[in-house]
Amino acid sequence: MAKKLPLEKLPDWPLLMDINEAARYLGMSPAMFRKHQPAEPLHIGNKTVRYHIDDLKRWASMLKLKEPKSYNRDLIDRMYDD
Repeated sequence: MAKKLPLEKLPDWPLLMDINEAARYLGMSPAMFRKHQPAEPLHIGNKTVRYHIDDLKRWASMLKLKEPKSYNRDLIDRMYDD
């Protein structure tokens, strides 16, 4: 298994992220990420699941570009209540 670098040491975000990296990229906990599943998981092999950075960006941009639906407003509020 490849050694993971701390996210602070990465020069840029990876193209494919595990759930912890994806959650951190969006500024939420892994538990909140699992609950709201903001991006479609990519299954690589039998056990590996990754999230594409473009899918994460698209979801975050949707929150900014649209008038947030109550669901999105609630999610944003809960992100900052933790």
